[in-house]
Amino acid sequence: MTFDLKKTWRATTALCVASTIAITNVAYAAGPESGTASGLDAAAKLRTASPIKHVIVLIGENRGLDHTFGVYKPKGKGETISNLLSKGIVNEDGTPGQHYAQAQQYSVPAQTSYYIGATTIQKSPYTPTNLMPQPNTNGTPSAQSDTGAPFKTVAEASVEQDIEQADLSILTTGASGLPGGTLDTRVPGAGSLPSR
Repeated sequence: MTFDLKKTWRATTALCVASTIAITNVAYAAGPESGTASGLDAAAKLRTASPIKHVIVLIGENRGLDHTFGVYKPKGKGETISNLLSKGIVNEDGTPGQHYAQAQQYSVPAQTSYYIGATTIQKSPYTPTNLMPQPNTNGTPSAQSDTGAPFKTVAEASVEQDIEQADLSILTTGASGLPGGTLDTRVPGAGSLPSR
């Protein structure tokens, strides 16, 4: 059995979109008579320009709240969020905040068996003597290719059917020009980035 990334991606995307539409439709169809004991949930009480009261945001793998909403400030009265900005870990411009030390990262030695979380005694904070791994080119293509992204030409990239023709040039970008598994010198300060 072979794995077809394109078919799997399409099926997964279609399921996510269909699920989102179904949830939105069910919530709308349920109407204000469902919800809390008073007969209205908080969203049903809000006046909106459309019948849509809820939006579901799908965030890609290996992304989290802080990637998307790390410095978000709620605009509604009484709305709050727990994020890097609200905790004072960063300032609104992304510089270190008053509580930046809470963002301390740690290294953990190789473990002999599977574990969920390392114990405190196993963690060593990154310091000037225990340096944080620096950005490297692992997994980054070194050069353009005739057979896969990043392609050498837009004509070669046109084999990809899930992208608009006008955007095919994007599939010709991304090669590092550097050997694999080396320091990624495209990142400013690579090799001397601070330990936190």
